[in-house]
Amino acid sequence: MLIKRYFKVNILVLIIAVNLLVLPVNGLDISAESAVAVNCNTGEVVFSKNSNIIRSMASTTKIMTTIIAIESGKLNDIVHIKKDINIEGTSAGIKKSYKYKLIDLVYAMMLESGNDAAYVVAEYLCGSEEKFAEKMNDKAEEIGMMNTNFVTASGLDDENHYTTAYDMAILGSYAVKNDVFRRICSTEQKSIALVEPELTFNYSNH
Repeated sequence: MLIKRYFKVNILVLIIAVNLLVLPVNGLDISAESAVAVNCNTGEVVFSKNSNIIRSMASTTKIMTTIIAIESGKLNDIVHIKKDINIEGTSAGIKKSYKYKLIDLVYAMMLESGNDAAYVVAEYLCGSEEKFAEKMNDKAEEIGMMNTNFVTASGLDDENHYTTAYDMAILGSYAVKNDVFRRICSTEQKSIALVEPELTFNYSNH
């Protein structure tokens, strides 16, 4: 299975943060197979195209992983990597014996789309990716994502790992209200110094 570094093109979610923003929705030509534009302040859908059809969510999964990490209250915890991390797809270069702050793993996950970072975050917070997926699904239900099911923390393909454009708009609207989430996602460049050993990684927002 090959996971794309960026969000899949078959879903487009546009979140409008300001009520005054007006979109030329009449005759709008969207190539994505599913698309939705919502006002995140009101929840109003201003444009929709196949927005409730089940799709693969790929790396947009990491939005939920990040929210759960932020809401855990453990961002300053030290995470000791005690085993080799062999995860498919994009990597943040995480290796056995490294020690990170949890917040830095979240930066690695969101800026570099590190599947290894997402896996480590999930395992640290819940003991396993399976248990973390349960927490993801609980959160999805809590905020109203009724056509979504999470299996992985990174977004690696699985037939039971799916969402809709509308549900991702719900998640996006929820996430952008979080100050820490906005700060992470708006960071262009981030230098991360490990707790141990004395190494620094430079991550770029793609």
